Amino acid sequence: MDIDSQWQQIKEMWTSTGSEVLGKKKYQQKDWISADTVNKVQVRKEKKERLNPPPPQNPPDITPAEEVLQINCERPSKAEIEKAIPHMKRGKASGPAKFLPRQSRLT
Repeated sequence: MDIDSQWQQIKEMWTSTGSEVLGKKKYQQKDWISADTVNKVQVRKEKKERLNPPPPQNPPDITPAEEVLQINCERPSKAEIEKAIPHMKRGKASGPAKFLPRQSRLT
């Protein structure tokens, strides 16, 4: 017998003895999705369906207005803007820059 075959026998003996005594290693894997998670998803779907119902089959018959309302759709004037900015939340203008009122003087 050569050394490789003896080494192979010793290795097999140790492996078989270890598996008999200790047993094979069992991996504890958690479920990818639990029953609780499935229930939460179902509840969210039901809430979404209740909040966003499909449109009605027969749309309601809405009569047009009798008179046209006078609504100004033009840009606000400089005076209107200067008057509105101090009344806004924290005195900042809306938009991504959120300028302070003193920065946005339109004079």
